[in-house]
Amino acid sequence: MKNRIIPILLSVLTFISCLDLDETTYSDMQVSDIYKTESDADASTIGIYDNMLSSSMYSLPSMLGNTSSTANTRFVYIVSGGIHTETSHLEEYWSANYTLVRKANEVIANLWNSPLDEEVKLPYIAEAMALRAYGYFRLLRFWGDIPFRLAERDAWVSTFKLTP
Repeated sequence: MKNRIIPILLSVLTFISCLDLDETTYSDMQVSDIYKTESDADASTIGIYDNMLSSSMYSLPSMLGNTSSTANTRFVYIVSGGIHTETSHLEEYWSANYTLVRKANEVIANLWNSPLDEEVKLPYIAEAMALRAYGYFRLLRFWGDIPFRLAERDAWVSTFKLTP
């Protein structure tokens, strides 16, 4: 009997304690809450660089240019012109660079619409555009024609204009 009372008592106390729970949520952040100050613009632009720390951004081209890393490994498929199930480095390289492009597009779009003065936001927009160009340069150099995304939410569109 004692073993049944304790779980029942705990469950009743749990439900009663949550009835009067009225708190303000601080984790729900909207885009309208950001890009209001220069420090917001600075932090969002620095956030683009976060992706550049990933080894996926740099490992594939350097490994393909190094013959010692391609001999008797999964990179031999890429060097020989084939794609194999073990060539996940292609997907990682593609994703890492398009993540850089996506983050840059978000900063550019949101800074254009921000209430900041032009002399404050234009250098950050220019920096984001340069980082986006760097991501496209790396993708173009490796694949040639690629989907060209300039808008923040182009990821949901299925048809893209290819790069010129």
